[in-house]
Formats: sequence, C-alpha cells, structure tokens
Amino acid sequence: MKIRKCAKCGETISGDSPFCHNCGAQRRRCPHCFNGFLDAGMKFCDKCGKPYPEEEQKHEKKKIFTGLTFFFAIVFIGILLVFAYEKKPLAENAKRNFVDLQWSLKAENKMSWEEAEAYCKNLNEAGYSDWRLPTVSELRSLIQNCPSTQSGGSCGITDTCLSSSLCKNKACNGCEDNNDVQYSKLGDKGFFWSSSLLDGNDNKAWYVDFNYASIHGHSDKKKQVRCVRW
Repeated sequence: MKIRKCAKCGETISGDSPFCHNCGAQRRRCPHCFNGFLDAGMKFCDKCGKPYPEEEQKHEKKKIFTGLTFFFAIVFIGILLVFAYEKKPLAENAKRNFVDLQWSLKAENKMSWEEAEAYCKNLNEAGYSDWRLPTVSELRSLIQNCPSTQSGGSCGITDTCLSSSLCKNKACNGCEDNNDVQYSKLGDKGFFWSSSLLDGNDNKAWYVDFNYASIHGHSDKKKQVRCVRW
C-alpha cells in the first residue's frame, strides 16, 4: 500500500480514498489519466507515470532556460567571430585582392597630403571617378625586390598598425638604393603618399619611398601621388 500525504493538511493518507482521512479535503486527481492522485510530495502520477502540472511547469521552464542559454551562447560566439574577423589584419584581408587594384597614372605634380586626398577624390580617369588615395598596405603591394617591406614582409607598418613607436621597426627602412634594382612594380621612384595617418598624430601620414622601398611618416614636403580603385 502506497503512503501519501494530504496536499492540504500534510497528514498521511493511506489507500486510494478520494478524501483525506484527517481533514476531509478532496484529493486532486491526475489531469492526464484521472486515476492517480496529486498528493503532497508527489512529482509523477503513480498510475500513468506522467508529471503533475507543477513538474510540467518546472520542466518547461528548464527547457526555456536551456534554450535561451543555447541561443545566447550562439549569439556570443557569433559576436566573437565577427570581432575576430574585423580585427584580422586588413593587410592580410586585402592581400588576396591586391591584384584587383587599379592604379591611376602618376600625377604630374607633387603635392601636399591634403592636396593628394582632394586630387584623388576629384580624379576622373579611364572612365572612372571613384578614385582615392591608397592606404599604406595598398602602397606596399607595389613594392618588389625588397622582402622586408613587400606585402607580408617584416615591416610592422600596415593598415592595422600605424603607430610610429609601436609598429615601425628596422625592417621598414627597406633596402639599398640601387639603380639596377626596380623597387616599384610600376617603375616609380621617389616618395608617394598613402591615406594612412600615424596613430595619435593626424598631422602626419605614412608614405613609401620607392628609392629604397622604405616606409616613413611625414607631415610636410610635397610628394608624388598615384590614386587607386577596386
């Protein structure tokens, strides 16, 4: 004989009487099979084995909590992946596409950085008007015959590392000045502006010296310009 407790008074109930022997309260029946009783402390019907409403609610809450936990975990992982992708060096992302860059003719005159920005923005050449001043990593894609400053070289200056104190290293000094070596894929010599400003100094921009395939930051003196577009 199963021993149960009254859901109202807590006293022991024996047998299958529909009423509590102590307080006379009518015992609640299982809503699933209507044969078992919902006595205090019981979680499952002793007749059909299904959970009582209180346990069903707990079970549903647990499922909801588990579902929400899984959902937010997926969202969090997604955010981390997006963040990781955005933090991935732009130079490496663009490296796969540098071959798709289209370069303008070299500007006839040297100009300041501000003039170079405006020149490229207003340039209409080869039927295109979406030209812009190249980033330092894009300029580096034009370097050849100097492994340290070519794209992927050990020079620390890239689109994602523009601090003179933290990113520029000896490798950025490039290679020897040699008239027999062409450091530019386009045959250029001299200094060429990039659009990349030095971190913490909006008055200086990075440029490439194709005489040495070197990379430097400067604020004055006019330099040569080539514009770029995808």
